[in-house]
Amino acid sequence: MTPETIEGYGVRLRPCHLADVPDMVAGCTDPEIRRFMPLLPDPYDEDAARWWIDEGAPAAWAAGGAAYTIADPATDRLLGSIGLTRLSAERATYEIGYWVGAAARGRGVATAATRLLTERAFTAGAARLELLTRTDNVASQRIALASGYRHEGVRRAAGVDGDGVRRDLIAWVRLADDPPGPVARLLPDLPDGRLTDGVVTLRPVEPADTDALYRLHSLPEV
Repeated sequence: MTPETIEGYGVRLRPCHLADVPDMVAGCTDPEIRRFMPLLPDPYDEDAARWWIDEGAPAAWAAGGAAYTIADPATDRLLGSIGLTRLSAERATYEIGYWVGAAARGRGVATAATRLLTERAFTAGAARLELLTRTDNVASQRIALASGYRHEGVRRAAGVDGDGVRRDLIAWVRLADDPPGPVARLLPDLPDGRLTDGVVTLRPVEPADTDALYRLHSLPEV
């Protein structure tokens, strides 16, 4: 692939440039992004952003991958970042990864960028793309399904936090000859995010539940 600008699905993917630095710093210091990208430089400051633009992104291209800024087509302002890492040249296999700043979340930006780069990668000769998510990163799992990636399995202890703790990662995969369009989800969203009969309520697990879950799972009978 070559570092050319591409547009589609309401987003622009273009090479990084120095005007991105302020928005890049704001994004990479966001606690939610750092939660799922713990190996980012800490602190993430303007020097770290400039290093990525001047050295990190060019190195990604030189290694056969890609490194794009996700930009608003109307303003060209950075909304996030997306790229490819070449895992095997012989097998034409790549890993896709991204982040989107808080101001752009909930607008389908990550899904649009993932679809666009996926199509570009297949056009350029990729045969297999992998998208890895942490087990608790539900938003990214939804993006994978919406972008046509299928659940393939769990890679045990494949991820590592900044403190060295290893975590399982879920592998989502799309092949060049997979049918277009999103992958159907097994269950729909709960109405208004929860479901109740007036006696009990079902809702997604939240970080605030950690202590209660620990106490529950520590009971001998459990």
